[in-house]
Amino acid sequence: DLERAGLARFEESYLLAVRGRRHAAAYLLGYYVEIALKAIFFKCFGLAPGDTVRKKDLRAAGQLVHERGVAEDHEQYHSPVFWAKAIVVLRESVGFQTASSLTSELLWRAQRMASNWTVEMRYTEGLVQAIDWKNLYEDALWLRANQEALLADQAVTLGR
Repeated sequence: DLERAGLARFEESYLLAVRGRRHAAAYLLGYYVEIALKAIFFKCFGLAPGDTVRKKDLRAAGQLVHERGVAEDHEQYHSPVFWAKAIVVLRESVGFQTASSLTSELLWRAQRMASNWTVEMRYTEGLVQAIDWKNLYEDALWLRANQEALLADQAVTLGR
């Protein structure tokens, strides 16, 4: 399921980082963030733990976000910004309010993550700067610490 896969990427990222492999670690950490945000979104959307996210689920997420006026991102289904906005839009669309400070922090961190991570990193061997790794790691830890708050009142069940 998404949560287990995300946790595995988080742990693998850390192991690579302590071995000095920051680029690979940063890529996996960004991948963790993508998976963690998807897990939050799809739990709110009505998928149960262990359910497979299918193309129709991704299309429904994209449609929901697009209908609410969120501009598309070129990395859409891989983008931390897309998924952070999707979480906010989904929760708002059914009347669940997230504390504005939590929403602001989520969106700010997603933007910072997107500035330090792209899906194209899998095709390059460039060095990730220490500050980029540190920021990604801080943002991933924040996401882990705030996952429950982002899931509060999760029984939205729009998608199923």
